[in-house]
Amino acid sequence: MVNDKLVEVVREKIKLGMTEGAIKSYFLQKGEFLDDIDEVIQREMNGVESKVQKKVAVKKGGLVKGLLLTILGVVISLGLAFGGLKLYEYLRDRSKTEELVPVTPTITQAAAPAGSVPYRTGSSIDLLSSETYISKKDGFSIRPPKDWEVDTSGKLGAPIFFFSPKSSVQGKVLYKPSINVQTGLAKGHVLDGYKQFYVDDLKQKLEDLQILEERKLILSGRDALLMKISFTTNGLKLKGEVLLMVSIDTAFVATGLDLESHWSEVETMVETSLYTFNLL
Repeated sequence: MVNDKLVEVVREKIKLGMTEGAIKSYFLQKGEFLDDIDEVIQREMNGVESKVQKKVAVKKGGLVKGLLLTILGVVISLGLAFGGLKLYEYLRDRSKTEELVPVTPTITQAAAPAGSVPYRTGSSIDLLSSETYISKKDGFSIRPPKDWEVDTSGKLGAPIFFFSPKSSVQGKVLYKPSINVQTGLAKGHVLDGYKQFYVDDLKQKLEDLQILEERKLILSGRDALLMKISFTTNGLKLKGEVLLMVSIDTAFVATGLDLESHWSEVETMVETSLYTFNLL
């Protein structure tokens, strides 16, 4: 059986960096453990080489693993950079949506006719145009009242206006009933939150604004909110309905207005038209 002390001394000499020959000379001079010296030196030195090889292998493995992780990190970084560039290009190139600005009703000054012309009522289908107005740019569609004129010039504050061919009268003022559609940033709001934001904004800009009624709807599978409102502007008392709808970051506002004294004549056709509002 190999002496434990011999093993211990050999390990110490190996740690000191002594060669096999130097270790043998050491024990020959001392005259100790001469029978087992060769076996112990070989075994211990082989054990040291094995440990060194393992350390080298582990180090190489770590280097390879680190290199792979570095390459993977570069690939991911490039992917994120490319994705970020594409997102920037998309946000840069898509059509800019302006904040909603309440539209001041268009008022035409003219001599009053003998009286306002009563509107024909009847079934809601009869009241609307057979053609649907589609705005691919703004992403919505709507059926306007029959024979109403279309204005897409944008000069009146909204991208689309529908005007009645006949005017309402207040004193010596002629006012054309109208429906307009606007789009704007939803500012992170869902429908109820955006409604509150929109109403607060209108109250700051329109005199005597009153919310007469609120009605929650589902139009073509989407949540919508219909508000009946009244307010005063430029001495005219107006009444109408506002339809709100929110899709992701865009708010859609469709508004129908007429003189308060004449609203009952157009209410059915305006409301029926608003009910056809849909997002593309």
